[in-house]
Amino acid sequence: MRIALFAPHLTRKSGIAAYTAALLPWMARRHVIDLFTDETPEHGDVPRGSARAFSADDIVWRQAQDPYDLIIYQLGNSPAHDYMWPYLARFPGLVVIHDGNLQAARTHYFFSRGDLEGYRAEFAYNDPHHAAAAELVIAGLSKTLRLQWPMLRLVVSTARTVAVHNEWLAARLRDRYPHAHIEVIRPGMDDPVSEDAEKTGATIRARHGLPSNAVVFGAFGWVTPEKRVPQIVRAMASLAEEEPNAHLLLVGSPVDHYDVHADLRAAGLDSRVTLSGYVDDDEMLRYLSATDVCLCLRWPTMRETSATWLRALAAGKATIITDLAHNHDVPVLSAAALSQSASIVQGGASPAPVAVAVDIWDEGRSLPVAISALARKADLRQRLGATARAYWNANHRMDHSAKDYERVMRATVAQPTVRPALPPHLDDDGSRHAQGILKPFGVMPNFLRPAGND
Repeated sequence: MRIALFAPHLTRKSGIAAYTAALLPWMARRHVIDLFTDETPEHGDVPRGSARAFSADDIVWRQAQDPYDLIIYQLGNSPAHDYMWPYLARFPGLVVIHDGNLQAARTHYFFSRGDLEGYRAEFAYNDPHHAAAAELVIAGLSKTLRLQWPMLRLVVSTARTVAVHNEWLAARLRDRYPHAHIEVIRPGMDDPVSEDAEKTGATIRARHGLPSNAVVFGAFGWVTPEKRVPQIVRAMASLAEEEPNAHLLLVGSPVDHYDVHADLRAAGLDSRVTLSGYVDDDEMLRYLSATDVCLCLRWPTMRETSATWLRALAAGKATIITDLAHNHDVPVLSAAALSQSASIVQGGASPAPVAVAVDIWDEGRSLPVAISALARKADLRQRLGATARAYWNANHRMDHSAKDYERVMRATVAQPTVRPALPPHLDDDGSRHAQGILKPFGVMPNFLRPAGND
């Protein structure tokens, strides 16, 4: 098939951009891929031989001249995806939703432009029974409260198929939108383990002065409260004397809305925590080699499947995750069980747990318990790491994801295109403006002619 694929520019600091870059070579084995991004592409922006890259503006005339067999949108909850919205409404296709809540992205889009009427219109379209709640968000009463309205209806109602990354979210979308075509695509991850992983890990440790016997806990990605970094810092501080070999490695960029250095100074952990700052994907894999335990916590959640966590599983690392509903099918060992029953820790559970899960309601007590247990028990780390890698190998390799894409793409081509009435800001595709510019010159390309005109 000829595929038009919309995704953030592959050089962006974006997990979805990195995921797309890994997926492209697999898709290109069977299909011709044109990648449409939010920036003017340059040579070398895509993996060699996998796709041609174009600015998103080009989709209009390319689709008019020679329609694609399928258009795929990689959609997430960040401003990097803002440019896709007019296209996904006008050219329906397969929308892969990486986050089960798009409220933050849409709020940022409208608020940054001062377009409160546009926000009200889109909010009302997504949740007509609670349209007045838009005023709560506009008033800024609660950033957490706005997550109650995920703003998904517009995407689901215009797409030929919506794909998500876990069965829990798929089931809820099917319940809420019974006429929609909802599929699940397993997220895939390339094998991050290299032959020199042990040597690479030792090099990273030496770079930051970490002793070889240190038990290194790593948190990867943006250094934010949403990654539970403040709670991680407090947990490490509470165990400072009990676990003298435990060290925390924060690998990723800081953010303006959280001062991690202030938290570290308050906790007295300056010598027990290392901040790397931004690292690229290749360097992140080197840092992953240096860690013993990965902290993949998240709250609030957008019902996303964490690429960082999948990468840690693939690397055979013990992980601590937040116990979230959409991960209910993942076999885990509860942090509470670590303190209650030694027999559970010693193995024998079926299916074997692949991570330690922390209850968000009991995080203040259970996170230190989980960190302490994994700091002290090398055998527990090794068992969890082995089952983690086996779980990735059975469920989340890139060929698993590619196989799911093939199935869902074929199913989507058979789906009809539905064109519901849309809010004004999405119904106007720009053609009327172009018609006005060209009319005085007596020039009107066929794809800009009003419907019904020769």
